[in-house]
Amino acid sequence: MHNCPTNFAYFYLYPLVGTIINVVICCAILQFLPKKVAFIANIVSLLFHYSFLCNFIYIETRKKIVVKYLSVLILVLLILFIIFDIKRSSVYSFAFANSCLFIFCVFYFYLLLKEKPALDLRNNPVFIILCGIFIGVGISIPFTLAYKYLVELNVPRDTLFLYNLLSGLGYLIMNLSFLKALLCINKNK
Repeated sequence: MHNCPTNFAYFYLYPLVGTIINVVICCAILQFLPKKVAFIANIVSLLFHYSFLCNFIYIETRKKIVVKYLSVLILVLLILFIIFDIKRSSVYSFAFANSCLFIFCVFYFYLLLKEKPALDLRNNPVFIILCGIFIGVGISIPFTLAYKYLVELNVPRDTLFLYNLLSGLGYLIMNLSFLKALLCINKNK
């Protein structure tokens, strides 16, 4: 990784943690693990998801002090949301964390628009990653917020399954943008 920009040096950790969590969830679906264990592992992994992506945004916003303090405050609130969600078996912390990441991406785009247009955004890996985060978390927010209500409305299981797949589409788009950014890094060498 000696040719990799420093802000991308540890980017392999994000899909690694995601893969581990997906294995835990699959083990719960196949009944090798209790569903509660998979739920807790998934919801606690949100701390990594938020911290990792927020740190990336913080670095790319040239370490703006407002991003630093807001991200730490939000992390504390996120921990409280996670505790609440574990006790209530809800997933509001996902919507909260993703909404905050969405807002941080908007702030990055605002800073980008204030600058002189000197970047080739088509081949800029940072821009591609932040677009992926923006679109990915933006898609997942409404699905996450509405899921519990759909369960309470006794929506058929097949519909809920499809709904979960659509929610996962946001994360798929985000991870595909990460791959595209890594390809751009290799291309720009």
